[in-house]
Amino acid sequence: MPMRSEIPDLDFPDFDIDEPAPPQSAGQKIIRRACVLGLCLVCALSGGLAYVILASGGDLLSPIAPREEPFTRKLREYDVVLAGSSSRGDKVVTARLNRLLDSLEKDAEGMDAQLSVLKRRRALAREDLFGDALTAYRQAYLAAAERVVTAFPYSDIPSAIAAEAAILQARAAGSLSDEEFTTKLEGFASRITSPALASLAPDLYILSGALENPRRALNVPSVEETLSRLGGASAEEQFIINAALIRILKGDISGAGAYVRSLIDQADGAVTRKGVFFAAEFFYDFGDPRRAAEILSRYTDEESLARQADALWLTGSQENARNLWLLLVSPTGESAVPDPQIRSRALYNLASSAPTRTAEVVYLEQLLGHEPRHVYGIIRYTRLQNAARAIALLEDSGLLEDAALLDLERHRRKQDGWNIDRMIPETWLLLDRHHDDPRIYQWAAYYFDLQRRYGETSTLLRQARRNGVTGSWLSLHEGLGMIRQGRLSEGLEMLNTVSVSSPAGAPASSPGNAGLNASWQVYANIGRVLEAERSYTAALNQYETAVPWVTEEVDAAKIQFRISRCLRALGRERESRRVLEYARSLDPENLTIRLELGRSDTAP
Repeated sequence: MPMRSEIPDLDFPDFDIDEPAPPQSAGQKIIRRACVLGLCLVCALSGGLAYVILASGGDLLSPIAPREEPFTRKLREYDVVLAGSSSRGDKVVTARLNRLLDSLEKDAEGMDAQLSVLKRRRALAREDLFGDALTAYRQAYLAAAERVVTAFPYSDIPSAIAAEAAILQARAAGSLSDEEFTTKLEGFASRITSPALASLAPDLYILSGALENPRRALNVPSVEETLSRLGGASAEEQFIINAALIRILKGDISGAGAYVRSLIDQADGAVTRKGVFFAAEFFYDFGDPRRAAEILSRYTDEESLARQADALWLTGSQENARNLWLLLVSPTGESAVPDPQIRSRALYNLASSAPTRTAEVVYLEQLLGHEPRHVYGIIRYTRLQNAARAIALLEDSGLLEDAALLDLERHRRKQDGWNIDRMIPETWLLLDRHHDDPRIYQWAAYYFDLQRRYGETSTLLRQARRNGVTGSWLSLHEGLGMIRQGRLSEGLEMLNTVSVSSPAGAPASSPGNAGLNASWQVYANIGRVLEAERSYTAALNQYETAVPWVTEEVDAAKIQFRISRCLRALGRERESRRVLEYARSLDPENLTIRLELGRSDTAP
């Protein structure tokens, strides 16, 4: 302990007390008498004042004592009233206390004073009460807290208090809807930014449910940082999965891949089955099915084997995939398949990949014996039969009223025996039976265009819109209709709205395009418009974009023919010739292609 320093000696002035005082002048004597007289008056007044104070009990001191502030006095008065209120659940008492607090809030100046009022509202909101009184206290608490948040928008503390008030009110039956609760809680959480309350924001977002759905989580400010605050070994895997999903939704596939690799590269046993499957599905969807198959090979259960077979098929290992499907449909001993859906999928995949028609029939019959109402199995099986047999099987299935696709299949098989005048009204009857199924509308629009019944197409599109049917195919057919009417610019603009949903130049099997409703007709028709406008380079780009999406060789030949015309217009004769020959190999019966090759042979 430090030692105290010594007190220094004081330097007093030298004077001699024995020396006689110098004689005083007349002025000095007058001043001295005045001072003595003033001192006597002060003493006299002090004595009189003391007597009055004693006689009056000291009341005269009150006006000159420090005055109590009105807000402080009201706080004290409220506390006295609260202490004397034995039944705080009484309706009259509830209304009185809330009125007093409302008055206090109006007199409160500054955030500290407002927090003093909120402290008292909070105590009432947390009382052990039930019914209307508790609801009234909690409603008043939340409303007051929200007013303070509005008055002090840059302070975290009111937002934290308001969040608690919202949670309390949500517990009161019927006082706050789920939607209101979510909106309020997320709003308060977004205002909390200081390090002191950093751990509170993630808790509020979790309570609001904002982190349960990745699409909603996108609206959370600094969501990845928010998720990372959850911390802890048990939360690490879920954080990685959520962060990867958010990156995917933002279009950052590379960033998502980094998260997934950090997940799967952990030591064996550190990743749960959920984490393994998430990583496998990521690689399956975004371009590396072989890696997905390798990851899934950690497990030997039926679900893992089925998904592993799907991934192997995409890698070109068809034989390995078929071996796994055979294992799933021919279980032995304890490996019996508990899930009938896995068996159905395996049987259907074996049928669709069967090397012979006979083998396909065998697998489909096994599938329908196992699951008689398998719609795609019925359709595939009937397509292996002649028209009469197929129609009989479809009508005997007893599913036509429930399965729109089966009804459509029967309709298509019957059209071989109908002329076009009957086929059109029958198609409208089909639409009437399934007026809310967009797949039937889409097929009918294609059929009407194929038969050049464009008026029927226009009527169908209007009816589809009225019935709330949506889909990019609607814009496709509307754009084609504009082009046929000569409204090229409008048609091109409409078709472009469709094409933006599909990555340009990306094949249907490429990473990231699973489930996209891309249509090669969109790009091909945009190319036709551009070619008509003599924009050959732009048209060529559209045709080449369409090529990977075409599945039928006849259609592919038509696209290649258009490509050859653009190349020739650009002066690239040699390339044009090669493309034209390739088009003929795709569709040797195409007369237009053959005539074009003939002209090319005779050209000088």
